[in-house]
Amino acid sequence: MQDSDRPAEQIDQIHSIMARSATFVSLSGLSGFSAGIVALVAIWFMYRSLGTLWLTDEVFAALRSTPDLVQSVVRVFIFALVAALVLAFFFTWRKAKRHQMGLLNLASRRFGLHLALPLFAGGVFVLVLAKYGTYELICPAMLVFFGLAIINAGKYSFSETFYFGLIELALGLAAALWVEVGLLLWAIGFGMVTAGYGVIMYLQHER
Repeated sequence: MQDSDRPAEQIDQIHSIMARSATFVSLSGLSGFSAGIVALVAIWFMYRSLGTLWLTDEVFAALRSTPDLVQSVVRVFIFALVAALVLAFFFTWRKAKRHQMGLLNLASRRFGLHLALPLFAGGVFVLVLAKYGTYELICPAMLVFFGLAIINAGKYSFSETFYFGLIELALGLAAALWVEVGLLLWAIGFGMVTAGYGVIMYLQHER
């Protein structure tokens, strides 16, 4: 009876190995949670710089006429990006080490490439918007390209990742339609939703 069960066990093991090789399982939920917290800290600094989170015509006029204010906002965005990337790498590396998995396997390389291409395009697009002073579309663009990047890379990660990307994309489109709340939607998308996604990932796949 035990011998007859071995082929089934071997098939299950093969399926498990194939799934692990095709899925970036080292992605840590703590990466998303920490990135979300960083975004919420960044939005607090943004509020201190702008004096408001409601993007009125007066706010955009101040940005166009005050280079120092623009530099302050840019520093906050750069801080958020660098801190989120460092924390994401650390927690993902720690999870891979704990489970004795290679961090730079085929699935992780595919995930990274499909994530990086839309993010790079979005970064260039945001810089062009800033160059021409089209600040109204920067928050929507960041959310839209981030959502597209997550959707694009989601097929190499857990299924929750795809829906996470859809939410970010929807928030970006909403921010484009309702410019005044763009910064609030940025906080919701990069802060609350990202942190919530991280918690779900942690509870589903790491406990």
